[in-house]
Amino acid sequence: MVPTSPFAPPSVAGNDDQLLRSLFDNTLIGIVILSLDGHITYANAAYARLLGRSIDELRLLRLDDFIPPAEVNEIERNFKEIGEGRSDGYSFERRYIHKDGHIVHVQGATSVLRGEGRQPLIVSQLVDITAQKEAERKLALSEQRWAFALECAHQGVWDYDVATDTIYFSPTWKSMLGYGEAEIPNMRQSWENLLHPDDRDRMIDVMLRNTEGEINEIECEFRMRHKDGGWVWILSRGRTVAWTPDRKARRIIGTHTDITSIKSYEKQISRLHERLDLAISAGHIGVWDYDLVGGIPHWDSRLHEIYGTDSSIVRTLDSWISILHPDDRAHVLSNWETAQRSQNHYEDEFRIIRPDGETRYIHSIARIFRDDTGRATRAVGANWDITDKKRMTERAFEEKERLGITLASIADAVICTDAETMITFMNPVAEKLTGWSSAEVAGVPLAAVFNIVDEATGDRAADPVAQCLKTNDCHQRDGGVFLVNRAGGVSDIQMSAAPVRSPTKGSIGAVLVFRDVTEAHARQKKIAHSAFHDALTGLPNRSAFLARLNDAIAQSRQEHRTHALCFIDLDFFKQVNDRAGHAAGDALLKETAKIIALNCSKKDVPARLGGDEFALLIRDCDVAEAQATAERIIAAISRMEFRWELDLFRIGASIGATMISDASPELSEILHQADKACYAAKARGRNRVCVYGDLDQRRAEPLPDKDAHPPGWLLH
Repeated sequence: MVPTSPFAPPSVAGNDDQLLRSLFDNTLIGIVILSLDGHITYANAAYARLLGRSIDELRLLRLDDFIPPAEVNEIERNFKEIGEGRSDGYSFERRYIHKDGHIVHVQGATSVLRGEGRQPLIVSQLVDITAQKEAERKLALSEQRWAFALECAHQGVWDYDVATDTIYFSPTWKSMLGYGEAEIPNMRQSWENLLHPDDRDRMIDVMLRNTEGEINEIECEFRMRHKDGGWVWILSRGRTVAWTPDRKARRIIGTHTDITSIKSYEKQISRLHERLDLAISAGHIGVWDYDLVGGIPHWDSRLHEIYGTDSSIVRTLDSWISILHPDDRAHVLSNWETAQRSQNHYEDEFRIIRPDGETRYIHSIARIFRDDTGRATRAVGANWDITDKKRMTERAFEEKERLGITLASIADAVICTDAETMITFMNPVAEKLTGWSSAEVAGVPLAAVFNIVDEATGDRAADPVAQCLKTNDCHQRDGGVFLVNRAGGVSDIQMSAAPVRSPTKGSIGAVLVFRDVTEAHARQKKIAHSAFHDALTGLPNRSAFLARLNDAIAQSRQEHRTHALCFIDLDFFKQVNDRAGHAAGDALLKETAKIIALNCSKKDVPARLGGDEFALLIRDCDVAEAQATAERIIAAISRMEFRWELDLFRIGASIGATMISDASPELSEILHQADKACYAAKARGRNRVCVYGDLDQRRAEPLPDKDAHPPGWLLH
């Protein structure tokens, strides 16, 4: 027997010593033996490769030399319990620091070797599960993004009017089946005609029970015929929203979702979720040692667990071959025979069918040993169950593909970022609105691409993704924000940003959804402007002016401010209409509106009340200031020469004014006062101002005008 060295596995008696030493040295599982103070007394080649170090380097190291500081306390606690005899081993998942600095995730089990008169030794077996951890992380990220994208995606909508037996089908509903909007009549019979024969009776019965009031909600799956002749799996959800007096359905509304692409994977996905929920690990390793000369195998108990076989029975090569999936058996045996003939390493993936009938995926690796003649004499290897990893990888790929198709087809722009606001994804609509391609912006900060300006201040608006990541909550703005694209073009947008959360790491990124609402907002502004402005002159109309006047009255009473209300009635305007026509009259009204607006302050409110009647609210003035403004307007109107074709017209204006103070009566009385003053101005000869408070003094005289002409029109 070879003497035991300080850096070698412990010796046992007989041939078992050789088997144990060989297993320790040659297995592809990392094995390390530690003293209670953390010094490495033995490490095999697999353990050294896992850390990227040589065995000689490991001789000089302690366990805590390549363990993250945050995990050292837990290891010390475990070692203390072993030293005190309170523990004989444990299993663990841990992070190691590779020689090049990157983190290696490992899973392992620890047992204790105790001997009389010596300190206990701690034996750990470890496997690298870094790839599994990364697959789990990517799956979690994909599921969260997919969930958010579904909220933004459109679904087909149907609306059934039971009384008329008609069903409204949305454009998306029809396009889901490959039809244009006009190709399917909005009748219940249209829906029935498209049902799969095997589903028709069941679905008609469900709809009948719904209309009869037996059920108020429906959720069912069935097939409908696509325009190309194929069948589309539909998930239909509906609810009664209106009832007849006898509690039968009068109206039912619902949605259709195309579930064809996921229908065939429901069982696998369901099983995967169950496994994830139960945290079933895919990293359990089974070790085998096969004497190729004598044909004698040795399987450890973990390998029997993986294969579902009885550990009391020694497996032969033939019995192992019988467990291989029939479709995989030929290539596995071919690879195994090739490795025995000419290779020192064997690695393969295959399926097995366990005695209980379950199919599992296995990853197998082995090292083949040869004698001096090159003949393969022995193989030592390991198997581990990768079924969950396989299915997670397939699921992640499917989810990624489905998410990519969804995001590429929706009408909204979508940008995804990581937790540092670096862009990780951009759909085609976002590319179009920002002017940047996905390839150009990958890894670029969002702020460098998403340039938004606050409409109210003109300053750069806050980054919505940075805000939602800071607060770990959704951020939304329905308007008041402009997007400046790469070429300098500006779009009015609505936007919302939401964090993507990890169950353990908090926010790991965000999804920004935005849309171009430039045209919609322009229409809204135009409609709003038309509602409160005169279409001909652009001045505020009667309803808008009365609202401003009401505000001024309230202001006078609350703040003791004084304003003036003027009614302006054009003199001799009718002759222009009668002589030159309404087109000339409209043109004259526009010119008059400009004169009134130019001869009052920006704080004042000019308006057209209708016909040739105008009004003016003069803010913060006394009687003299109000009268001076009114006289200035009259003078300007009187000087205006209006030409229409061969005719020259001149008109005048009569203005009635009344003051608004904290003692003023209600709106109707103030209007009456201004109207009465305007009538007085006309009665006293036109082309003048009358103030309501001065009517009894009869002081209103015609305004002097050195350029004055007789009121009316002159023909040239």
